[in-house]
Amino acid sequence: AKDSKPPSVNEENMKSSENLDKKSMKSGNEDLEMNAINPRTDTPASDTSFEKHRFTAEKPKGTIDVYWLSDDGGLSILIPYLLSQSKFWSNTSLRVFAYGKAGEMGHEKVRMATLLNKFRIEFTSVEIVVGLDDNPAQESINDYMEYKPADDEEIDAKTKQYIRMGELLRDKTTELTQLIVLTLPVPRDSTAPMKYMSWLEVMSNNLPPILMLRGNQQDALTFYC
Repeated sequence: AKDSKPPSVNEENMKSSENLDKKSMKSGNEDLEMNAINPRTDTPASDTSFEKHRFTAEKPKGTIDVYWLSDDGGLSILIPYLLSQSKFWSNTSLRVFAYGKAGEMGHEKVRMATLLNKFRIEFTSVEIVVGLDDNPAQESINDYMEYKPADDEEIDAKTKQYIRMGELLRDKTTELTQLIVLTLPVPRDSTAPMKYMSWLEVMSNNLPPILMLRGNQQDALTFYC
């Protein structure tokens, strides 16, 4: 048998270095596993604060106030109804507000309630909004002046209408209102972007969370006579 040569110093150093590298890689992999991202929560596995907040958040209890002010195909009433059927919003109910004239409030209220029943939309109350064409209070106009466009020197009739709408929203909103759904004003090409945004601001200022949406007048609701 041939005599085996003792390992050289260089060979021993190489083996020692390989062992250290393996231990280092193993330790690194363990650290990566500990700090791995949980794909269900997108947070570190050791941090469950997001998951805890997500599944223990208190459900809103109260009303979803729906302002169905124009015929947009029914999307403005369909979306809040579907929200109220979800698990998170299950403790809320719909209050529906529709536009009408002072002398026809009773008739308009019955007509709207009948229409909602045909659409199988569950609601707790129907209220007719009047006075939208009245002039807003001077105090409300002064508030609008704070964020109106600098080049908009004159407050036109359309702007006054949206200022008045903001007054009505704040007047109708109660402590039970958890969400407001409002028909979005139609953006025109002739309207300056900053002016349009000022209309949205004056309607939504100092209110609970508000969702503005508008259909394209394609029927989103159907019923059978």
